[in-house]
Amino acid sequence: MRLTLDVAGDRQLARELLRVGEHGDDVAPALRQIADYWRDLAREQFATEGASGSGGWPPLAPATVQRKRGSADPRVRRNAETILVATGALREGLTDAGDEQHVERVTRDELEFGTLVDYVGYHQHGTSRAPQRRPVELTETERRETMRRLQRWVLTGELV
Repeated sequence: MRLTLDVAGDRQLARELLRVGEHGDDVAPALRQIADYWRDLAREQFATEGASGSGGWPPLAPATVQRKRGSADPRVRRNAETILVATGALREGLTDAGDEQHVERVTRDELEFGTLVDYVGYHQHGTSRAPQRRPVELTETERRETMRRLQRWVLTGELV
């Protein structure tokens, strides 16, 4: 059994579960719990401006702050100095299961998790004009915790 997490082509997690117990035929309950966990991690990543997973995002350029302050959209003005948040679409797309841009599909053996916000890849990878600010970045501890949750379900049928 294999668990992977890719964000705009950036592989965050690729682990193999070698021992499969009697609950390995349907891991959907564990995958739903893992999706909850990943949403929590994304919330923390945004709340700490990347410090929780990425060590901190580079600050906004002064010109970006000025552009956001001059926006006609009050959401953008309100978030003028907040990194990776203008309207909130990217943050909500990764952290709010009810958001129309959030992607979360769980089957018996697969979890698809992410956002339909089309510019997530620019931030995840960086561009020639903008530094990399990964909205999704799992630490090694968080990768292990993800696998621990899946293993516990497969081996015992219990959720963490």
